Amino acid sequence: MAVPSTSDDSIYLSSGTWSLMGIERLIPDCSEVSQRHNFTNEGGYHYRYRYLKNIMGMWIMQNLRKEFRHDYTFEELYQLAHIGRYFASTVDVNDAAFLAPQSMRAALQEYCGRTGQETPETERFQRLTADAFQKGWHERNGGNLTYRVPAEEVEAVKGSLHEVRAWQPIGNTVPGLAGEYFLVTGSGKYMRNVELAPEENAALIQVDAAGENYGIVWGLVGGGRPTSELPTHLAAHELKKEMTNGTNRIIYHAHPTNLIALTFVLPLEDKAFTRELWEMATEDPVIFPEGIGVVPWMVPGGKEIADASVKLMEKYRVVVWAHHGLFVCGDDFDEAFGLMDTVEKAAMICVKVLSMGGKKQTIPREGFVQLAKDFHIALNMDLLD
Repeated sequence: MAVPSTSDDSIYLSSGTWSLMGIERLIPDCSEVSQRHNFTNEGGYHYRYRYLKNIMGMWIMQNLRKEFRHDYTFEELYQLAHIGRYFASTVDVNDAAFLAPQSMRAALQEYCGRTGQETPETERFQRLTADAFQKGWHERNGGNLTYRVPAEEVEAVKGSLHEVRAWQPIGNTVPGLAGEYFLVTGSGKYMRNVELAPEENAALIQVDAAGENYGIVWGLVGGGRPTSELPTHLAAHELKKEMTNGTNRIIYHAHPTNLIALTFVLPLEDKAFTRELWEMATEDPVIFPEGIGVVPWMVPGGKEIADASVKLMEKYRVVVWAHHGLFVCGDDFDEAFGLMDTVEKAAMICVKVLSMGGKKQTIPREGFVQLAKDFHIALNMDLLD
């Protein structure tokens, strides 16, 4: 409706970033009750007053869109919100927490926790997938990520999980992971969409008591299955869980451009790959002192490549899949992402050096020895000699 109005019993609503709801009055209302409820009086046409209250409009949505780097239109956000309708928590959009938060996403999560509702626990998982997509490591539906979820985190969201409806074979046997829960990306799903609609593009799965099958207890609401690389991920998780006394929780696979390019020109050998990348920056042997393992090209998704990868992971946290990508392990999301980023940067420098005619000088062997001594790292000397 238009204001001023010809009716004395009408209410108006004007919506934008904020919405204004109120009535027209001939005299202002400056009572304590009005002040207490944050009603204001604004001068209007013909000496009339708009007696109104500011309520939430598009403010929350606009802030979220800004945090999502404006990658999505309002229509796309609406569609993703429809997908997310299975998420049970609700918020009072007029709560003071949403007036001017540093992060609207964080404010929404904090509100859910404060009001005793289910809080989105996939934040760190989503952040890695979003940052990695921005890095250019995940074309289309390339790459995958798995997180072995601590028991206390599973317990915190038990109310939003459902029973396993159908057990599916893993593709190998991982008895060391019996009963464990994993947050995993979905097969054929785009990394760029995990941040906005995790329940559509990821799943929480449980491994059965025999370590032979998995079942979905949350996510992939539009249908689908976990990543096709699940056999490799779970085999690696089982190994690293035992090797690290349970501290390793992340297995991450991506398709970093420069690293893949090097698999076409460098010898597909652990020593050759490691030494070449160690020499690209002083920090590299400090970040991955054990070196890098290399798996020759194999068809992905099966037991053969899983077994070959896990064998190398007995020695390394970084494993190259020739002409395909890179696998890394980490205790947390930052460690896994940082490891991937460091190796890819070393590969990028190497590509640039090769394009300029090759090395004219480099870090000498004794330099690596001194680095290991000064930084107290166990450098893999077998790959140095």
